[in-house]
Amino acid sequence: MARPSARGREYDASIPADIEPPTAELLGPVHQGHVRQANAWSVLSSVRSAGVTSRSRVARETGLTGMTVHRLMIDLRHRKLVVGGGRPKRGSV
Repeated sequence: MARPSARGREYDASIPADIEPPTAELLGPVHQGHVRQANAWSVLSSVRSAGVTSRSRVARETGLTGMTVHRLMIDLRHRKLVVGGGRPKRGSV
């Protein structure tokens, strides 16, 4: 069952078996794509462990900015790795 968040949307994610977490083994220098991949994995892992959560909660848990989490969530939704659950009802308990 979805837990309502204080604000923002709720997300649910399942990680397909063919998605591998980023590794420390690199073939060259670290660039922005590596950082984005690691951040996306952190966001996806946070959503998966929480079950249903909000962007603000993911930002707190990962230490990423709200805007970074927002952009990564958009990308993850386009890739069908997370599903937006909509906004919780105001005043719900």
